[in-house]
Amino acid sequence: MTLFDCFQPRLKRKLNDYVVNTDHDNDTDTNLPSISIESHKTKIRACSLNFGIQLFIRMIDGKTLVIDSNNPNEETVKSIHKKIYSKTNIHINQQRLIYNGKHLPDHSLAHYNILTNCFLQFSIKVQSTIFPKVSRFLDDLLRIVRLLISTPLRDDAVHYPGLNLLLASFVNMVPQCVHLATVLSEMFLTSGVPDALVMLYMSPNKQRANVSVKHFVNVCKDGLLSPVYQEMLAPVVLHFCVLLCQVLVTHVDDDLYVFFRTTLGSMLSDYAWFSTSTSNIELYDIFPFVDDLAYKLSNDLVESVNSVIGPSETDVHDFKSFVWFLLAVLVDPVAFETLIPVHYHHNHPWYNTQLSYLYSLFLHLLEKMQTCLAKMEDDLNFNQKSKKDGGWDQYFSILSLLHYVAQKYEGAEEIFWTSLKPNKVAFCYLIVNYVKRGDKDYKWILDRKDMTDFKSRRHLAMILLPEVTNDYNNLHEMLINRSNLLAESFESITRAEIAALHGPMHIGFINEEATIPQKRPFRPVEKGF
Repeated sequence: MTLFDCFQPRLKRKLNDYVVNTDHDNDTDTNLPSISIESHKTKIRACSLNFGIQLFIRMIDGKTLVIDSNNPNEETVKSIHKKIYSKTNIHINQQRLIYNGKHLPDHSLAHYNILTNCFLQFSIKVQSTIFPKVSRFLDDLLRIVRLLISTPLRDDAVHYPGLNLLLASFVNMVPQCVHLATVLSEMFLTSGVPDALVMLYMSPNKQRANVSVKHFVNVCKDGLLSPVYQEMLAPVVLHFCVLLCQVLVTHVDDDLYVFFRTTLGSMLSDYAWFSTSTSNIELYDIFPFVDDLAYKLSNDLVESVNSVIGPSETDVHDFKSFVWFLLAVLVDPVAFETLIPVHYHHNHPWYNTQLSYLYSLFLHLLEKMQTCLAKMEDDLNFNQKSKKDGGWDQYFSILSLLHYVAQKYEGAEEIFWTSLKPNKVAFCYLIVNYVKRGDKDYKWILDRKDMTDFKSRRHLAMILLPEVTNDYNNLHEMLINRSNLLAESFESITRAEIAALHGPMHIGFINEEATIPQKRPFRPVEKGF
């Protein structure tokens, strides 16, 4: 099933198709009346293989869909739903798997003894429209987007407000309730509107779709409470990313794809939300982003050796977001009382393929950084005066991330520092030129004096101090005796609030009256303080 198949008319409800849905995935569903439509049922036979099992699904058109499964102990019902969706575009929330007459919630296949020669029943369900107004609105919105796809491009297409207003109107229908917002998110996904918007983006009216979809995300962010915004929008953003990956030849540099990727990364930075989320986002949904970004950063680092253009700030920021999230999820601080044993066999209980994959990325990018730093040091030694920065601005951010990853693995931190030692000059140059006041990811350097020189250590010490301002509304005034200038001024500074010392200082002398303003002569003293 292709993207264009998503625009086929939705399943028509027939009276004899309705079956009361008595099962509930969780307690929160009990308040929501639900009716399922079993439009077709199939038999699924699970055949055991050495590496796992295969599922044979006979579709209503007579074709058989084959799905390869992992080890039954690791494969879950939800992951099977994901694979069915990737091949059929039947949304996960519309799928049901039934075994021995019971609906299967999300457990491993082995939990239900689905190992070999087992038959499962597959059906499609559609929730009853507890929001009939929203359902009709989405139908109308879908028709309008389809019309825009076939409408010739106009001069004012970029400024056409109709689509923006319609998408904003849908956001206004979302209740400020996490569970109900999830229901509307599912309705939006299964309506076909996201797929139609992607088709509009691929049409000559691309800019209209680009502006409208970004407007939709920003309205959600501004108009919804944070938990509601995350729970409703995260699956939608992920769905847009998947669709764009399918239709774009080179998606990693596409403007709309990067926008959605960055939005998803910012959501995942709130790990507390993800740990309690009821959305269908899984870890294996995130790894493709990490893989794409790692590949792109690797190529950009190689090109930066002989170019003035290096990795982009957006790519590095997104890569950090996804890697931090994966490590937060995978590395349980309770289970891992020590560092991850990277040299153990993969069957070790404290080791899995995901952690092994992240470690291999660490080694690969560290090797690329070694090459970049070596070339950078050659350039600095060759021309000390100009020190022309050619694509070096993201090197330090990448090194900070690699050090963060190294801290999680046994022996990896020593590998990290050993690789930097031959290029200490380049490393110190990065510190002085790219570590700014307010940055939070540089304190890992402070304990490694062997990797810094005087100039870089002085720079690190200076940015630890608060920045002096010229805010005369927060003026610190001192009245002292001129004959005891230093002692009394230091005593006054000691008693002052720290925040009051960030601005200028005014010194007045006892029993003296200035005939002209006397601020300028004391400016060096103020700076010294």
